[in-house]
Amino acid sequence: MNGWECQYAALRYAPSPVAAADVQALLDLVHPGSGRPDEARLSPGVQLRLALQDAESVLRSGLPVELLPDVSGFGFEVLDESRSVPHVRAALGWPEPPAAPDEARLVTRGRLGVQRGLTFVPMRGEGRSLALLAYLIERGGAPWPRVADAVLGEGTEKALYGQVRYHVSRLRSLLGDSEAVRLRGGRLSLGPQWVWSTDLRGGQGPCLLDGPLDWLEAGED
Repeated sequence: MNGWECQYAALRYAPSPVAAADVQALLDLVHPGSGRPDEARLSPGVQLRLALQDAESVLRSGLPVELLPDVSGFGFEVLDESRSVPHVRAALGWPEPPAAPDEARLVTRGRLGVQRGLTFVPMRGEGRSLALLAYLIERGGAPWPRVADAVLGEGTEKALYGQVRYHVSRLRSLLGDSEAVRLRGGRLSLGPQWVWSTDLRGGQGPCLLDGPLDWLEAGED
């Protein structure tokens, strides 16, 4: 679906004339010139977002802005829009907004890998690395021996620890982030800079993970 088709679809399914005006105004930010409704038809939050973007365009061109938008009482809209208006942010003395967390979804059905935003990264070969990741997403951080016992099977402590380190390294490489999976003080955990999810529960088709999944439905220890 191209940009214009998205625009028409958004307008078609807008639930009310007021919402349709807001949708049209916000789409005009994506496709300038497609038509911005009269300001009087817009909700206060959308009026603020447009005002912030207009002020950003003026400041980016090097011209002064006589009156910056009044941002009092618009917490959500300000936070949402402040990421895209650095010049306005500096003029108002706002702090840098917190970085939006990356999203990673473990895919275990149809094709094995991790969905990072719009990018799918396949995991080739055996799926024990993703089984370890699945455990951490579903059950949370835990001492590495507990995770190894759940997803890697039997072996000497030295051999299992070597496998854990190998799988952690594979996952970090897969995700492109050395802090995505942590092994510190004998404990495995996931980096809080990511939003993690899986398709293990209620997914369609067979799960392709290697290793036992008994822990998935088991209660916490």
